[in-house]
Amino acid sequence: MDGWFAERDMLVAAKLKEKLSREGRNFVYVNKWGAHFPYHVNFPGASRVPANLRSVVNYAFKTDKLFRPYQSSNDDHAPEIADYEKSIAWNVDAFFAELSGVIDREDTIVVYTSDHGQSLWENGHKLTHCSVDRPHPAESFVPIIVFTAQPQWRSALSAQAAAGFSRYTHAAVLPTVLTALGVDQDWLRANASASLLEAPAAPRRFMIFNSAGTGAPEWMDVP
Repeated sequence: MDGWFAERDMLVAAKLKEKLSREGRNFVYVNKWGAHFPYHVNFPGASRVPANLRSVVNYAFKTDKLFRPYQSSNDDHAPEIADYEKSIAWNVDAFFAELSGVIDREDTIVVYTSDHGQSLWENGHKLTHCSVDRPHPAESFVPIIVFTAQPQWRSALSAQAAAGFSRYTHAAVLPTVLTALGVDQDWLRANASASLLEAPAAPRRFMIFNSAGTGAPEWMDVP
């Protein structure tokens, strides 16, 4: 959704409420803004800079202000971490609160995840994410949350969440969605990785690569 950062996810929520109020089945994919850096522009009342992302990048390079929370040499990160928590409260908690009255959980499965984890400058680490030189493990700890009240799915997912907590990866998301859409299980077992309804595959790992396109992608094991 176009618009100011703090408004984008709520514009998505309004669109979803409109779509879910109609009869019939839906498959909806949403790329949320979420709690992404720069944290201090993600919630109501936050400071404003140009909403266009290219303008934001240009603004950052010209002023050296916008991305200080992203790559920081300051030892006191309490203000940035507080803004990160406010971002989550608005773009995650408030987002789902806005949808709570329109999602029929007994007839809906919601898979919510992120594209990467977040390092909040632990042990002097300089980047919050996208590191290519010995990334902090927190950059690979990605939330995967599934909401549903459909009895069979809820029971199966709860059992696997208890058995495999903190060991699943993004590779489990696609086969889970395909299972919900009714794709043949024999075909999935032959052509896809394990879903969230099965024991997680080992080892847990993530890929790092140079965004400039130089060098080969590299897999790193997650402790």
